Amino acid sequence: MKNITEQLILSLAPNPAAAANGKKISKSGGFQKLYRAADESLYMGD
Repeated sequence: MKNITEQLILSLAPNPAAAANGKKISKSGGFQKLYRAADESLYMGD
């Protein structure tokens, strides 16, 4: 499994605002489910 770091997330985010929004949601406990593709090409949260 790939080590997910803040730098990795920033490099994969479509833009800085998306990364900032995801960080805000994550810190507030807003992600109820997390998903990872088997080939690790996609990570997402609901």
